[in-house]
Amino acid sequence: MEVVKLWFLLAYHYFALAKPWDRKDFFEISSTYFKARHVKSVTVFSCFGDLDDYWLMKSYLERGFSVRILSSYTEFNASGSSNSGVLVDARCDEMVAKLVEKENINAYMLTNIYWLFLEVKPKTSEFSNNDKNSTVPSSLRVLYDKRFRNVDVLPMTHVAIGFLEERWRLFDVHKPYREASVMWQEIACCDNDLVDPKVMKCALWNADKNQKEKRNLQGFAMPAATVITFPEYYAGLENRSDSIHDLFTKANYPLIKTLMYDLNFTLNMLQVNSGGWKVNGTFTGLMKLFQQRSVELGIMGALMRSDRMEVADYTIVTMLIKTCIIFKQPPLSLVSNIFELPFSSGVWLSCGAFVIIYWISLVLFRSITKTEPFTVQESLYYMIGTLCQQNVELMPRFNSAKLVFFFAHLTSFFIFTSYSASIVALLQSPSRAINSVADLTDSPIKVGAMDTTYAYVYFNESKDPEVKKLFLKKMKPFGEKAFTEPDVGMKRVRDEFYAFSAEVNAAYLLIKETFTPQDVCKVHELEAIKLPPFSIPMLKGSKYRELFRQRLIWQQEVGINRRYNLMWISQKPTCESGTATFTSVGLNELRYAYIFMVVGFGVAFTLLAWEITWNKQRSKWLAKAKIKQLKQKPKIDKTNFTFLQ
Repeated sequence: MEVVKLWFLLAYHYFALAKPWDRKDFFEISSTYFKARHVKSVTVFSCFGDLDDYWLMKSYLERGFSVRILSSYTEFNASGSSNSGVLVDARCDEMVAKLVEKENINAYMLTNIYWLFLEVKPKTSEFSNNDKNSTVPSSLRVLYDKRFRNVDVLPMTHVAIGFLEERWRLFDVHKPYREASVMWQEIACCDNDLVDPKVMKCALWNADKNQKEKRNLQGFAMPAATVITFPEYYAGLENRSDSIHDLFTKANYPLIKTLMYDLNFTLNMLQVNSGGWKVNGTFTGLMKLFQQRSVELGIMGALMRSDRMEVADYTIVTMLIKTCIIFKQPPLSLVSNIFELPFSSGVWLSCGAFVIIYWISLVLFRSITKTEPFTVQESLYYMIGTLCQQNVELMPRFNSAKLVFFFAHLTSFFIFTSYSASIVALLQSPSRAINSVADLTDSPIKVGAMDTTYAYVYFNESKDPEVKKLFLKKMKPFGEKAFTEPDVGMKRVRDEFYAFSAEVNAAYLLIKETFTPQDVCKVHELEAIKLPPFSIPMLKGSKYRELFRQRLIWQQEVGINRRYNLMWISQKPTCESGTATFTSVGLNELRYAYIFMVVGFGVAFTLLAWEITWNKQRSKWLAKAKIKQLKQKPKIDKTNFTFLQ
């Protein structure tokens, strides 16, 4: 009889310890938790029997969940864009062991998948002496340190562990890094029963609000890599003496450094020579390290390219760098005939009217007076000469005609003065001849680009036909010579007829340092290639990405990001008023005058040759006509001639 009682007590204690809750408790706490987490679909690993599983499925469906109840880890799959839940009956040691050892279990440790492990009640004796002030039983700590040894229960994952005492106790758990022990935070609200939906929401709100512990990575040496493309100019990530080379690395390092202090981690850093480009299916540089999964974080701002998203995830946009083709507009005298520009159609009509009106006036005077010495033809020549500032020896007799001559000279003087002033202004005026990439391609200006790792790639990959034509015509034939250092390129922009594609940060800095105020006012920009934004990259699927993203957003909101951008990125120089000066006039500006002079000499000598030829021919014609006339004179008849006697 005593043996039977002993077996009864052992059985009672076994079931009391192993199964402290039933299917109803299991359902109530899990459904309340998942409802508070806005979960739509639930995957359940159950140790109950078929009848209990049927009851559970019916109950979950009645609560509005989409549910799957599994007894084998091989069928596990939790995916979808909305929140999902995974409920694990942790009494099934063998099933839980196989689940956490599943090869791709870490792929399901995502921010939108909520895990809930429900455990048996730990024995009171399992509290260690060192754990008397702790709310977490040491047996659970040891158990889950072992279970989660290879599981990425990192800060931004959602894993909760619960057991039932007088009421349910839930703990949110995470690891600062993969090799660390599990950290525990109780989910509670004034020691109330969590089965109540309002209490559960209050408890989760308190737990989510107090995320300070999750932001402590406990000095984790995070594998990272930085990119230095110009090692010959490198003087340290915090050295601000050179804000041109490797700007995308140096300007983003202060943000990473702020993250290090904020999240309490260090860097185990490598250095590579490029951000990485895909060549024959394999990446180079930093992206190669991501592809090999040997680093977690990139200490740089990487261009957000779709091909890089195969191996890396991006956080937030930390920096925008614009590239422009910087050049000085050519002088107006270089692209146009400035001597012709003042003559609009109205000016031509006015000059023609001036000649005609004064010519008619002189003809009328001559016809009225009958004594003026100038002819109609001479009057026309005189008015044309007066308009062209030529002095013609022609003097009228009457004072009224002399007054007409005076006003004709005065009108010509005003016209000539206005024309001269226009020419002077046009000689000093810049042109607007280059307004597009197509204009730049068709112009005689030479073109180069800043020597960066991405310049050739983006020019070569451009889908814009105008940019493609510019690259093929003015850059690609020169090979590597077309890509040069920014100080060399901007010096050529200042001193030559040259256009230079550069990061505006570098261009603006060099313009401020080396250009005169007059040259600053002459600088123009054309946007050829549009760079994607820069973002701090992380390993594809990194569990730290969401934590880093949130803290970088916080930096942006409080102004840290903007502060460092202002420190590293130069602003556009302004053209100050009153700095315009006159430039000298050379042969280039007067080339059309010389051309007109040569044409005039050519026409004059051609006309002279024609006149000489014409006169000679006319003399021959006259001589022949005279001879012919002499030959046709009548002969004297001597037979009828009478001599005087």
